[in-house]
Amino acid sequence: MNPLAGPSRPQDPTPPTEAALARLYRAADDWIRARIASLLPARSRMPPELAVAVDFEFHPGAPPSRAAEERFVRAVEAKLAEAAAKLGSAPLGFEQGHVYCHWCRAPVCEHSRPAEPRAVFTGYDPTGKPLWGDFASWLLAHKDPRVARLFEEGAEPLAVHNPGAMLVRDLLADFGKRYTPYHIVGQLACGYFPLPPSVAGAERRIALTIQLIESHPAPGDAAYHLNVIAGSIAPDALTALVEGRQVSVLSRFLRGLRAETRKLDHDLLESRRGGARPPARKFRARAARVLEDAPAQFEKLLRQRGRRTRHAELRSLDPDRPTGSAVADALAARDADFFFDGKEGTVIVRGRRNRIHVFRGDGAHVTSVVYAAETIRGRIRSRRWAPLDPLKIDDLRGRFGGRASGRG
Repeated sequence: MNPLAGPSRPQDPTPPTEAALARLYRAADDWIRARIASLLPARSRMPPELAVAVDFEFHPGAPPSRAAEERFVRAVEAKLAEAAAKLGSAPLGFEQGHVYCHWCRAPVCEHSRPAEPRAVFTGYDPTGKPLWGDFASWLLAHKDPRVARLFEEGAEPLAVHNPGAMLVRDLLADFGKRYTPYHIVGQLACGYFPLPPSVAGAERRIALTIQLIESHPAPGDAAYHLNVIAGSIAPDALTALVEGRQVSVLSRFLRGLRAETRKLDHDLLESRRGGARPPARKFRARAARVLEDAPAQFEKLLRQRGRRTRHAELRSLDPDRPTGSAVADALAARDADFFFDGKEGTVIVRGRRNRIHVFRGDGAHVTSVVYAAETIRGRIRSRRWAPLDPLKIDDLRGRFGGRASGRG
C-alpha cells in the first residue's frame, strides 16, 4: 500500500473522462460570459480576453465541503464583479468606487475615496476637492429626525437621497461646474451596514455612497452608470460583501438600481440609433427619478424582510403554490427542463403547468412563479435561458434529493 495515498474511498465506477472535463470547462466559460455581460453597462463590449484567477481547494481524502464550495462561489463572484467594474469604467473617465476629483483632475487620487468606513460624500469644496463626512453627523447637520434610529439596538440602515445639484453648489465654474465628464445626477447616502467578520476590521459598520452618474466620454455623448463608494474597504472586499449576498437587502436593492440604470442607458442608445439627437433633459429627469424613488424602495425591502410570518412560511409549503412544489418539480423534471439564466446567474427549472422555479447554483431555492407559455418560449428562443450542462444537472438532483429527504 502506498503510504501517501491517503484514506481509501469507494472508487467511482465511471471516473471523469477528458470529454467530461471539457464539458465542465465549457459550462464555466458560458457562465462567466453571461455573468460578465449581466454586470457590464449596456454599451460596454465583452473583452477579447479575460483572465480570472481563483483558488480552488482540493482535498483528495475527503468529499468536498459546503464551506469550501461557498468560498469558491464567493471568490468567483467577487473576481467577476471586480473585473466588470474595471471594464465598465475604463473608457468613461472615472473609476468605479471613486468620486472624480476636480482639484487633481483625476478619477483616482488621495481625495477620491473616504478614509473612514462610516463616511459618505457630502459635496465638493469650491476648488473641486471631494468632501467626506460621518453619515450620522451629516444627518444631524441636516436635522434629519431619523438619525436616532442609527443608534438603536438592532438598528436598521437608512437611505437618504441627495440631488446632484446640492453636491456641486459650492463648486466654482473654473473647477468643473461648467463642464465635467462626471456629472452626478443624484446620490444616496446609506448606512449603517454590518460587515461580516471576514472583511471587518476595528469598525464593524459601514456607510455607502451610491451615485447615479451621467458621464460624457465625448462632447455631445452621454452614458449612465451606477457608482458605489465605500471607505477603508478594498474594492474586491466590497464586491464580496455585496455580490456574495451577505447583506441580502442591500444586495437586492443594488441589483434593482443596476437594472434600472442599465435599462436607462440602453434606452438612451436606442433613441440615438435613429440618427436623431436624444432628448437630454428627458433622460436626465428620468435618471433623477431612479434615485428619488430609491429610499422608499429600500424601506419596502426592509419591511418585507421583517414581516415574514409563520403563516407565510406555512403557505409556502402548500403544494398548489409554485414555491411549495419547487423541489418536487425539480426532481421530476427532465434534463431539457433545466436552464441557466445568463442575466441573473441562476438555475431555472420548468415544472408542470408553466411553473418556473429559480435556484442558486448551490441548489438553494430563490423563488417560484407561473409564467405564460409564450414568455417561457421567448426566453428560451432569445437564449437568455440556455440549456444547463448535464453534469450540473446531476449535481443539483443530488442536492434536491438530500433536501427532500431532510438531509439538506
